[in-house]
Amino acid sequence: MSLVSSVAKSSGSFSRAFAQLQSVLPYRKVGMDLLQDGQLNHGTGFSYEERDRFHLRGLLPHKVFTLDEQVARIKRQFEVMPTPLLKYIYLSTEREKNEHAFWRFLFTHPPEITMPVLYTPTVGEVCQKWASHRPSYRGIYISPNDSGHIQEILRNYPRQDIRCIVVTDGGRILGLGDLGAGGLGIPVGKLMLYTLIGQVPPQYTLPVQLDVGTDRKEILDDPLYHGWRHPRLRGDEHLKFVEEFVEAVKEVYGSTCLVQFEDFEMETAFRLLDHFRWRCNCFNDDIEGTAAVAAASVATAPRIKGVLPLDQQKYLFIGAGSAATGIANLIADIASTESGRPRDQILKNIVMFDAKGMVHAGRTDLFDFNKPFMHNVTPIASVPEAVRKLGITCIVGVSGCPGLITEEIVKDMCKNTERPLVLALSNPTSKAECSAEQAYKWSNEKALYASGSPFPDFTTKSGKKLVPSQANNSWIFPAVGHALVATRARHCPGKVFEVSAIALSKLVKPEDLEQSSLLPPLAKIREYALPVAVAVAQYLYDNELATVPVPQGMTLEQFIKSEQFTPSATYEPVY
Repeated sequence: MSLVSSVAKSSGSFSRAFAQLQSVLPYRKVGMDLLQDGQLNHGTGFSYEERDRFHLRGLLPHKVFTLDEQVARIKRQFEVMPTPLLKYIYLSTEREKNEHAFWRFLFTHPPEITMPVLYTPTVGEVCQKWASHRPSYRGIYISPNDSGHIQEILRNYPRQDIRCIVVTDGGRILGLGDLGAGGLGIPVGKLMLYTLIGQVPPQYTLPVQLDVGTDRKEILDDPLYHGWRHPRLRGDEHLKFVEEFVEAVKEVYGSTCLVQFEDFEMETAFRLLDHFRWRCNCFNDDIEGTAAVAAASVATAPRIKGVLPLDQQKYLFIGAGSAATGIANLIADIASTESGRPRDQILKNIVMFDAKGMVHAGRTDLFDFNKPFMHNVTPIASVPEAVRKLGITCIVGVSGCPGLITEEIVKDMCKNTERPLVLALSNPTSKAECSAEQAYKWSNEKALYASGSPFPDFTTKSGKKLVPSQANNSWIFPAVGHALVATRARHCPGKVFEVSAIALSKLVKPEDLEQSSLLPPLAKIREYALPVAVAVAQYLYDNELATVPVPQGMTLEQFIKSEQFTPSATYEPVY
């Protein structure tokens, strides 16, 4: 009698027999099953002995390659791909085939080369074409049809030690708007950066698309659209659905599992953050990560000669949504802390414009999150007029509309201050309110510039190199995420992002300031994620939000470092 038969006889069922056996005997894949499992597959890295043991003889070319040789092959193919989109698709395919070689390639190549392919600006095009170019089934989709089955869906995912989730409903993908079920590329890309920069182990991560419909007629009318073909859920129905998801996450993966909300519509984003802040371990990167990296840039500026202190700057935001209000609130927090001045006084130095004009107390079409910036003043008709009349010294573009920071605006700012701050943060690059070159030329090379997506260095008339800072959220969310995951934090208070912004600002070196940079060079992003994560972890322990102790005999930095993922230079045995 076979082992299965004997177990079946005692359990009364072959299905129960297999379930019992699976719990005690690991299923060992061989042959094509093994080659098609990206987590286990070594491809041409399998030795001749392994090829015989795992029934791979003849299924692979003759030569056995080292991991470094496989990485060199990936590098060669990556470099010849003619467009960023094709590079993305190629890397995604490699990840599905051999995850170890994929991560080894990323960790041994400059992040400034790979990041723009994995995330902004390429990820916008990836999401627009997700249905036709989707490279894998990585991640999960949950629609209202799945209500009542969300725990089951989470348990269907092959990895179960999930500690970090990025979730979107596709409502506002970058500057591209409502993409419906095409938004999953954002959580996939974001989580790759959690690992590449924050070194969160990839096996702990899960990308999720809450497919709650779309209001884009051209998407709904597309016969090949793969999503839930209904108008977008909103209001209480939407909140109820997200609440079911969050509760399922806590039940299946534990109450400390991090949930990062990503690219929800503006009002929805604030509502979810307010609702879940103290119900789970969560944050919203669009509001808080964006705020932290922008605030870090602004906080660095006064270290450069001629730049006013934060509490004396006059700020104007082009855009009054989640990103703008998040940045403005965090700048006010940091300026108040540094200067000792009341926060309300700092807020009076901040004005905002949206598509309908200046934000002020007389408007009735704004949201609750706009209230701190609804000043009781006579409205000013335009941004250029406000720059002149209010003496604006720092302008922040978060509008998604290119060209809104003009030559007139920058030149007038130069009359208000010796070194104006120009932050054109809209993504992707094509949406930036002005380019670095424009800001430098219009200001006679005096502007301090940061953008959301990369711009090339600029050489001045005297031959000096100016390096525009990329105020990419990747400076913040991977480090914050790693701290929250490593410490198994219960919650993520907003103060975490003030801590991370200040920690990042302190990492800017004098040689960076010499090149008019407000952030460290992007090449340092993984190295500098560690001190930011340590600063956040220290705050979590100080405020009794961490649930695991630092191991005895370790410093906090040693503990956080021990929780980092680094792909080894050689393969471990499969079994």
